[in-house]
Amino acid sequence: AKSMSGSIELHDVTARTARVNSMSGDVTFVGAMPDGNYNFDTMSGDVKLRLNTGSHARIQMVSDNGTATNEGRVTADNRVGRTVGSGVAQVTGHTMSGAVDVTAR
Repeated sequence: AKSMSGSIELHDVTARTARVNSMSGDVTFVGAMPDGNYNFDTMSGDVKLRLNTGSHARIQMVSDNGTATNEGRVTADNRVGRTVGSGVAQVTGHTMSGAVDVTAR
């Protein structure tokens, strides 16, 4: 999914591969990531992951000029690197001017 000027929200997607890009808008994923490859990027917006039960993801997220939050706690280096479950799914995310936020239920 791509957007030049708008936010993108994905809810309960069952695809094993997702590449989501927005030039100027937030990118939000809500659902499970049991396996696969996922990439979330925005130039000017936030990247938010809300992982449901059943997720098995290795997550690497970074904000160049914003905050990074992992389970509600701000990280010191604007990065979130963590593994949820067995870490089978590979998840990357990047924003140049926004925040990254990861929560797993």
